[in-house]
Amino acid sequence: NTSISLSADIDFGGAQLGPIGNATTSFSGTFDGGKHVISNVKILGTVDDDNMGFIGYGSATSKLSNLILSGITVNGGFKVGGAAGYTEGTIERVAVQGTSLVESKLNSGGTNVGGIAGQLYKPGVIDQCKVGDSVIVRDTQANASYIGGIAGQVNGINGTPGEFATVQNSYSQASVTSGAGTVGGIVGYLNHGKILGSYFAGVSNHSGGNASEGGILGSYANLTAMTD
Repeated sequence: NTSISLSADIDFGGAQLGPIGNATTSFSGTFDGGKHVISNVKILGTVDDDNMGFIGYGSATSKLSNLILSGITVNGGFKVGGAAGYTEGTIERVAVQGTSLVESKLNSGGTNVGGIAGQLYKPGVIDQCKVGDSVIVRDTQANASYIGGIAGQVNGINGTPGEFATVQNSYSQASVTSGAGTVGGIVGYLNHGKILGSYFAGVSNHSGGNASEGGILGSYANLTAMTD
């Protein structure tokens, strides 16, 4: 398992990088940002590129912590997030801020887009994370999507008892928008998961269709717990 620690801020000056980890070779180690800033980086994909984020695909043992992502642009197809496209691991004390854009470029089919994670899957945890007020989280289609200020989808389905995905002690001030998707200020869609001690102070909107919109949660199937 790889262990990475930052010792200084890094400004990439608009350079394009690829995500860390993918569905074939997931990131299973630790990345400790040491409270440093990674800024002005682009992680760009096409409609065919899934799991797009600073971490592309994180396993259950992965941990991303103590990092500020500022002025980033992340896009792709299915599962797009500022800090992680898809993760089963832990993301804690991570901020996405500055003039940043996190979006899916899919023009048909569903997608998961979140300011921190596109999809958080059991037993993953997002803790003490924040998304700033100059961050835009969106899709670009008029179709079924889950868009959230923190996570697009939080999913513990098929998990054993007590094994859920959790967002806690986090907040978003982002602009969260969708053509016709389900929009939540914190989580777009939740199934067998928890939202604890988190709040939204941004703007959310979907422009058409029959999808739902909520200040904290767009929609859910099995809500294990939600507290303020």
